[in-house]
Amino acid sequence: MEITTIKFPLIVNPHSGKKQSRQILELLKPVFDLHGAELTILETTEPGNARDLVKHLDLAVYDGIIVLGGDGTFHEVVNGLLKRPDGVTLPLGLIPGGSGNHFSMIFIL
Repeated sequence: MEITTIKFPLIVNPHSGKKQSRQILELLKPVFDLHGAELTILETTEPGNARDLVKHLDLAVYDGIIVLGGDGTFHEVVNGLLKRPDGVTLPLGLIPGGSGNHFSMIFIL
């Protein structure tokens, strides 16, 4: 039986919330590794960077997109997907790392 590796770009905003995204990533990365998930870590550097990364990323090699940041980072990723010239989309995952995390609270309530 062939084992398929699942691949995700993980877009990390190190400036979101209390600036703990890197620490959160250190805690979670071993879990992804344990389950054979391959992560391509893409750290944002400025506002709008997450949108631009997703808009131009080769999504053909990935199974989904994971966002580690706050509402603003997630918003940028969604907008980057919607503005892709090729119209390609993938499932999105959100690891809350912002100060309010209002968007993620929708799914908890």
